[in-house]
Amino acid sequence: MAESQNIEWKESWRDEYLKWICGFANAQGGKIYIGTNDDGTVIGVRDSKKLMEDIPNKVRDVLGIIVDVNLLSENSKEYIEICVNPNTYPVNYRGEYHYRSGSTKQLLKGQALNQFLLKKTGITWDSVSMQEAAIKDLRNDSFDIFREQAVHKSRPYNPLIANTFFRAGFIEAWGRGIQKIKDSCILAGNDIPEYKVKREDIMVIFRSSYNKNTQDSTQDSIQDDTQDVNLTDKERQILSICKEEKSKQEIANLMGYRTIKSIKPEIESLLKKGKLKMSIPDKPKSKNQKYIAAKFYQ
Repeated sequence: MAESQNIEWKESWRDEYLKWICGFANAQGGKIYIGTNDDGTVIGVRDSKKLMEDIPNKVRDVLGIIVDVNLLSENSKEYIEICVNPNTYPVNYRGEYHYRSGSTKQLLKGQALNQFLLKKTGITWDSVSMQEAAIKDLRNDSFDIFREQAVHKSRPYNPLIANTFFRAGFIEAWGRGIQKIKDSCILAGNDIPEYKVKREDIMVIFRSSYNKNTQDSTQDSIQDDTQDVNLTDKERQILSICKEEKSKQEIANLMGYRTIKSIKPEIESLLKKGKLKMSIPDKPKSKNQKYIAAKFYQ
């Protein structure tokens, strides 16, 4: 049997093989066989009883981990099996970080080492401070791109509890909740909720865009348009937002878009249908142009 991702054959023990154990511990784990040739044939090992004591002690003292060391026999020849489990935290050999990749041992350096340590310690790149960075180095357009493209797979705040609730049937799915809340608020004409994440809890703040005295009349006036089957979902959202005059950019931002290109066809469609009105109708291309739902146009 040839060496693989999880198996290493060695004819005799050398202390430098602690690096191989370090590499296995930092990767997927594996086994090292002492007393075998490169194809796995058992050739036997000397001083097996002494190695059975020395190897576990050296691994513990140098690497700070515990491994299983087993004495095996085949055709009256003894050989040693070292079983290494993957370690949750990064393991180093005298300040060096080794990693098992394929059938090779790699010494991690530079960016590869940084990424490995971040992943092992559960720290993400965006939580690492850059002492040399200054405010003048930040660009507004970069923030816009980040906000538009920062869509990622949902990660439950408490994964074990979330998985338990999901398996018990209390949670239909995760990953769509925040977006559904956002869409519902926009459809109702309210501001997007504010999220305050603390170490021990999460607070969601909803703010009403109209007071209690005008709630019923306002809701009745927009209900027909928001339920019009001849309108698209985006068109209904735009009408819900435009209870007051809004520019194209304001509408786009409230709907979660960075540029007005994403809503331009719907704006033009609503204007043609008479559902939306311009604040400056005689100057349709004015930079000060704003839009309001026809029901609220005066």
